[in-house]
Amino acid sequence: MKEIAFLTVVYPGVEPYLPDFFASLNNQSCKDFDLIIYNDGLCGLDEKFHKLTDIRYRIFNVSGSPAKIREKAINGLKFDGFKYAIFGDGDDYFSENRVTDSLNLLKKNDIVMNDLDLVDDTGRITAKSYLSNRLINNQTIDFDFIVDKNIFGLSNTAINLDKIPHVSFTDDLVAVDWYFFTILLKNGLKAVFSNQSKTYYRQHDSNIVGLGKTLDERVYRNGLNIKKIHYRELSKIFKFYKGLYAKYQDKFLHADSFYKDCKQINNVEYPLWWELF
Repeated sequence: MKEIAFLTVVYPGVEPYLPDFFASLNNQSCKDFDLIIYNDGLCGLDEKFHKLTDIRYRIFNVSGSPAKIREKAINGLKFDGFKYAIFGDGDDYFSENRVTDSLNLLKKNDIVMNDLDLVDDTGRITAKSYLSNRLINNQTIDFDFIVDKNIFGLSNTAINLDKIPHVSFTDDLVAVDWYFFTILLKNGLKAVFSNQSKTYYRQHDSNIVGLGKTLDERVYRNGLNIKKIHYRELSKIFKFYKGLYAKYQDKFLHADSFYKDCKQINNVEYPLWWELF
């Protein structure tokens, strides 16, 4: 019986980070999972995998927007009958107890979100236990906490697939993880934070937005647009978000003046994803 899927999406440009990714999966204390890889255009992938991992794996070659690929991937896991999904980006790597810790906590929770160590291009740790600056171990995370920011990434989360519906994401949705977990929490699923396992979260130029970074005006404008899209899509489902969508439409239209007038934009201590926009 299929039980546990470790899901990742790979793409051109991720190659330098794959050895760390696979080494961390090979070193998991629990290896009773299937690695499910959605390949968005990376050539010679099967040969690379034979050399890098002894984990069971399957590759699906896909194309499309990042949002639609992740929609297809999550729905595919449910269709294939997996019970649990553990998410991990191909440019990140993980503590050896990541799978074990996730499964233990999923026995009593619907969603598990683990801590992050921030690392640079070379894998050097630049900040340890970043999320623990804002959260405590076994803390339950509710919907209200992530209205204006996100802590749930598709590299530090695990879910009980039996509890989630068929998913649908629009092509231009960028913060897919934030949108996805917002809907799940709004619908009453229980999420818990663990500081007992780690995702080593890679900070590099290809990241849309990192953690703890100083923002310039260009990144600020892009972040406002992404947040506007997020609220636009949620406003189609929940009336609560209509006001936030209108607010961010205005902020995006006047991004230059908002950026110049915002004195606290780089003064939030340990900012979370999208919190500074």
